[in-house]
Amino acid sequence: LRDLSIATQKIPVSQHGMTLVLTSDERLLALPVRPEAIPLQEWLKRVMQPVSALGLLPVDGLLARWHGLNRSQMDELPFEVGSERWLASVRPYVLGNEKFWVLVLAPAADFSSAWQSVVLAVGAALFGVLGLALWMTKAGTSRLSKPLEVLAENSRRIGQLDWSPMPEVFSQVKEIQQLASSQKTMHETLLENHLELDARAEELRHQVLALQATEANLQQKKDMLQTILDNFPGGVSVAN
Repeated sequence: LRDLSIATQKIPVSQHGMTLVLTSDERLLALPVRPEAIPLQEWLKRVMQPVSALGLLPVDGLLARWHGLNRSQMDELPFEVGSERWLASVRPYVLGNEKFWVLVLAPAADFSSAWQSVVLAVGAALFGVLGLALWMTKAGTSRLSKPLEVLAENSRRIGQLDWSPMPEVFSQVKEIQQLASSQKTMHETLLENHLELDARAEELRHQVLALQATEANLQQKKDMLQTILDNFPGGVSVAN
């Protein structure tokens, strides 16, 4: 996603234009051009944050105008930022069950000359962003979905107290490797505790059986003694 953001920041929309890609819930999948006052690494931390985290007045103005139109696709959407007129293009991109939005915006003054060349540049930029988004999404999905499915299945088996060996999780993503390692440690710890509890339960069961046998033996002796005492005059009991 950071590579995608670096690519969108280099797209030559216009002198002051910008391109960004949003998820369906308006989180930043790809960032627009970075303000000079913000360091690159600090700017890249806004990836997958709400679009409001950008703090850019043109983007806020576009979103307000777009929301007023029920978030529809707009090939040409004019809006105002203060006293300045801006133009934007808002297009959806559907990938499987997910919908992404590609937003391109620029001041109208940037298009006062060389309009045709700018339109071609915007079209090429959109094509490049969509192609890059498709490639990044497919690559990321194939790399993330399978190990995450294995992790989910392993978690389900642990929840059902299934202590059979878990399938290995293979991934080059550091966070997934850490999660798989933690899950394996948890599985081994729970298994050890389970075996220890089983051993103690078995030991306790033997102790209960021994106590029951002792109690039965004592009761038998008590009954025998009572029988003997019953033969004495006066009916002496064991309790007496």
